[in-house]
Amino acid sequence: MLERLRRIRLTTGLTQAEVARALGTTQAYVSKSESGERRIDAVELYDFARVYGAPLETLLPDSKLRPLWGAGAARPGRVAERPVRPEPGGRSKRSRRSKPK
Repeated sequence: MLERLRRIRLTTGLTQAEVARALGTTQAYVSKSESGERRIDAVELYDFARVYGAPLETLLPDSKLRPLWGAGAARPGRVAERPVRPEPGGRSKRSRRSKPK
């Protein structure tokens, strides 16, 4: 990922000083971020992508991760089709209500 930061910056024709000005920080910050001397959090990575005019995904390492719902987990918006109500003794039981139409 660090090499991508540098490569994309060079592709855009920006210097470390120009990127630093756009981020409101110092050239040393950009240099340390590119070299790995400084860790970058998600918000900072987003800021770099914004300055470079690149999608955030271009700065992320290649990954074989899939969206969670591709693995059989509940899809967004389908979490509580049938409400769960507590049962005496602390156990949970699905409600017998019919699904909304």
